[in-house]
Amino acid sequence: MSGVGELSPHAGPRPPRNWTKAAVGPATVEGRRVARKSVDERWWRRFGPAGWLLRREARVLTALQGLACTPRVVSSDSGRIDVAWEDGEHLKERVLGITEAEASAARRALDELHAAGWGHGDIGPRDIIVRPDGCVVLLDFATALGPSHPPLVGRFAARYWQRRDRRRLERLLRRCRRRYGVAVPPVEDNPA
Repeated sequence: MSGVGELSPHAGPRPPRNWTKAAVGPATVEGRRVARKSVDERWWRRFGPAGWLLRREARVLTALQGLACTPRVVSSDSGRIDVAWEDGEHLKERVLGITEAEASAARRALDELHAAGWGHGDIGPRDIIVRPDGCVVLLDFATALGPSHPPLVGRFAARYWQRRDRRRLERLLRRCRRRYGVAVPPVEDNPA
């Protein structure tokens, strides 16, 4: 099991995929294992798109505290976010072994997020962790929209994100069924 960010607990931080992304890696804070998402000290990263998205994600995760489908923020500052380490595997890693229960858990996690008035905006196989107990945790809330954003933008865009999230998750599960013959039944459309 690799945990948050497709890393082993003993690996170093994974470098960012491009200049708009933050580096992700394991760390220890006050004796607890955490996943650290950070940008380096170079000014174009700290104050550019990577730093802005990181600060935005910290605000969103703080607003989402208390939902079972989101990681718990341990600490954050302008250049990093530390979230509680979640043991488990990304849905991308489990694509051959996905079960109907795991697909239902992913749908429930997304429904919980949507019921709170939030839309993820960028759901994908790397953003879904299936824990050993079968629960699902969603990651990467840099593009999420919800009630804490300006009323006109937040409310209407969040509804759009919610419909888009649902379609993307169902497309991902449908792809699992087609490619690998895994029995993941389609879900009836949930007008959220």
